Amino acid sequence: MKNVVIIGGVRTPVGRYMGALKDVAAFDLGALVLNEAVKRAGVDPVQVDEVVLGQSYQSGEYVNIARMSLLKAGWPDSIPGITLDRRCCTGLDVIYFAAMKIQSDNVDIIVAGGVESMSTAEFYVPGDIKWGIGGKKGMPRGHGNLSTTLATKKVTIYTEILLSCEYCVEQNLFPRAHLRGIFNRHGNHYTANATLLKFWPR
Repeated sequence: MKNVVIIGGVRTPVGRYMGALKDVAAFDLGALVLNEAVKRAGVDPVQVDEVVLGQSYQSGEYVNIARMSLLKAGWPDSIPGITLDRRCCTGLDVIYFAAMKIQSDNVDIIVAGGVESMSTAEFYVPGDIKWGIGGKKGMPRGHGNLSTTLATKKVTIYTEILLSCEYCVEQNLFPRAHLRGIFNRHGNHYTANATLLKFWPR
């Protein structure tokens, strides 16, 4: 099985929700880090076998953002892209996935990372709308009801974060006093990062 090494990495600045980056599309952030990652690593994009990115708030505007980002970056359209989503664990799983692709001899060079823009998370009409305008709950019949991925998933997301932090405290990875700092810093509403992985001959 091939050894895998990380040969480069980069990330964008982090903005706040509805801040200066609110009009920047997530795939633009993705394209930026893809190009910078290969530039810093001294790799030509044509050498990249695949791009894998993580995104938790995929929408109709961001369909397979890995592919959208590499095309926006001007990379060859022969390079495939795949997008993963496992919520808060997505960033780590993207690296695992990329490493396994190399270990299984499917690729030699792969770019792995993540991208998100909370301010551009879509508003959508819930599935209950099929039961009539207004659905079965929410606004009265005849008025319709829009939802947002932020509002409907916020409780779930913060519950997952809290449970993860609690586990880290129990395992003595950091003191409980640090929890407040972690939640205060959980404002990575606009961020993208990319890590370049390459197989390393034995």
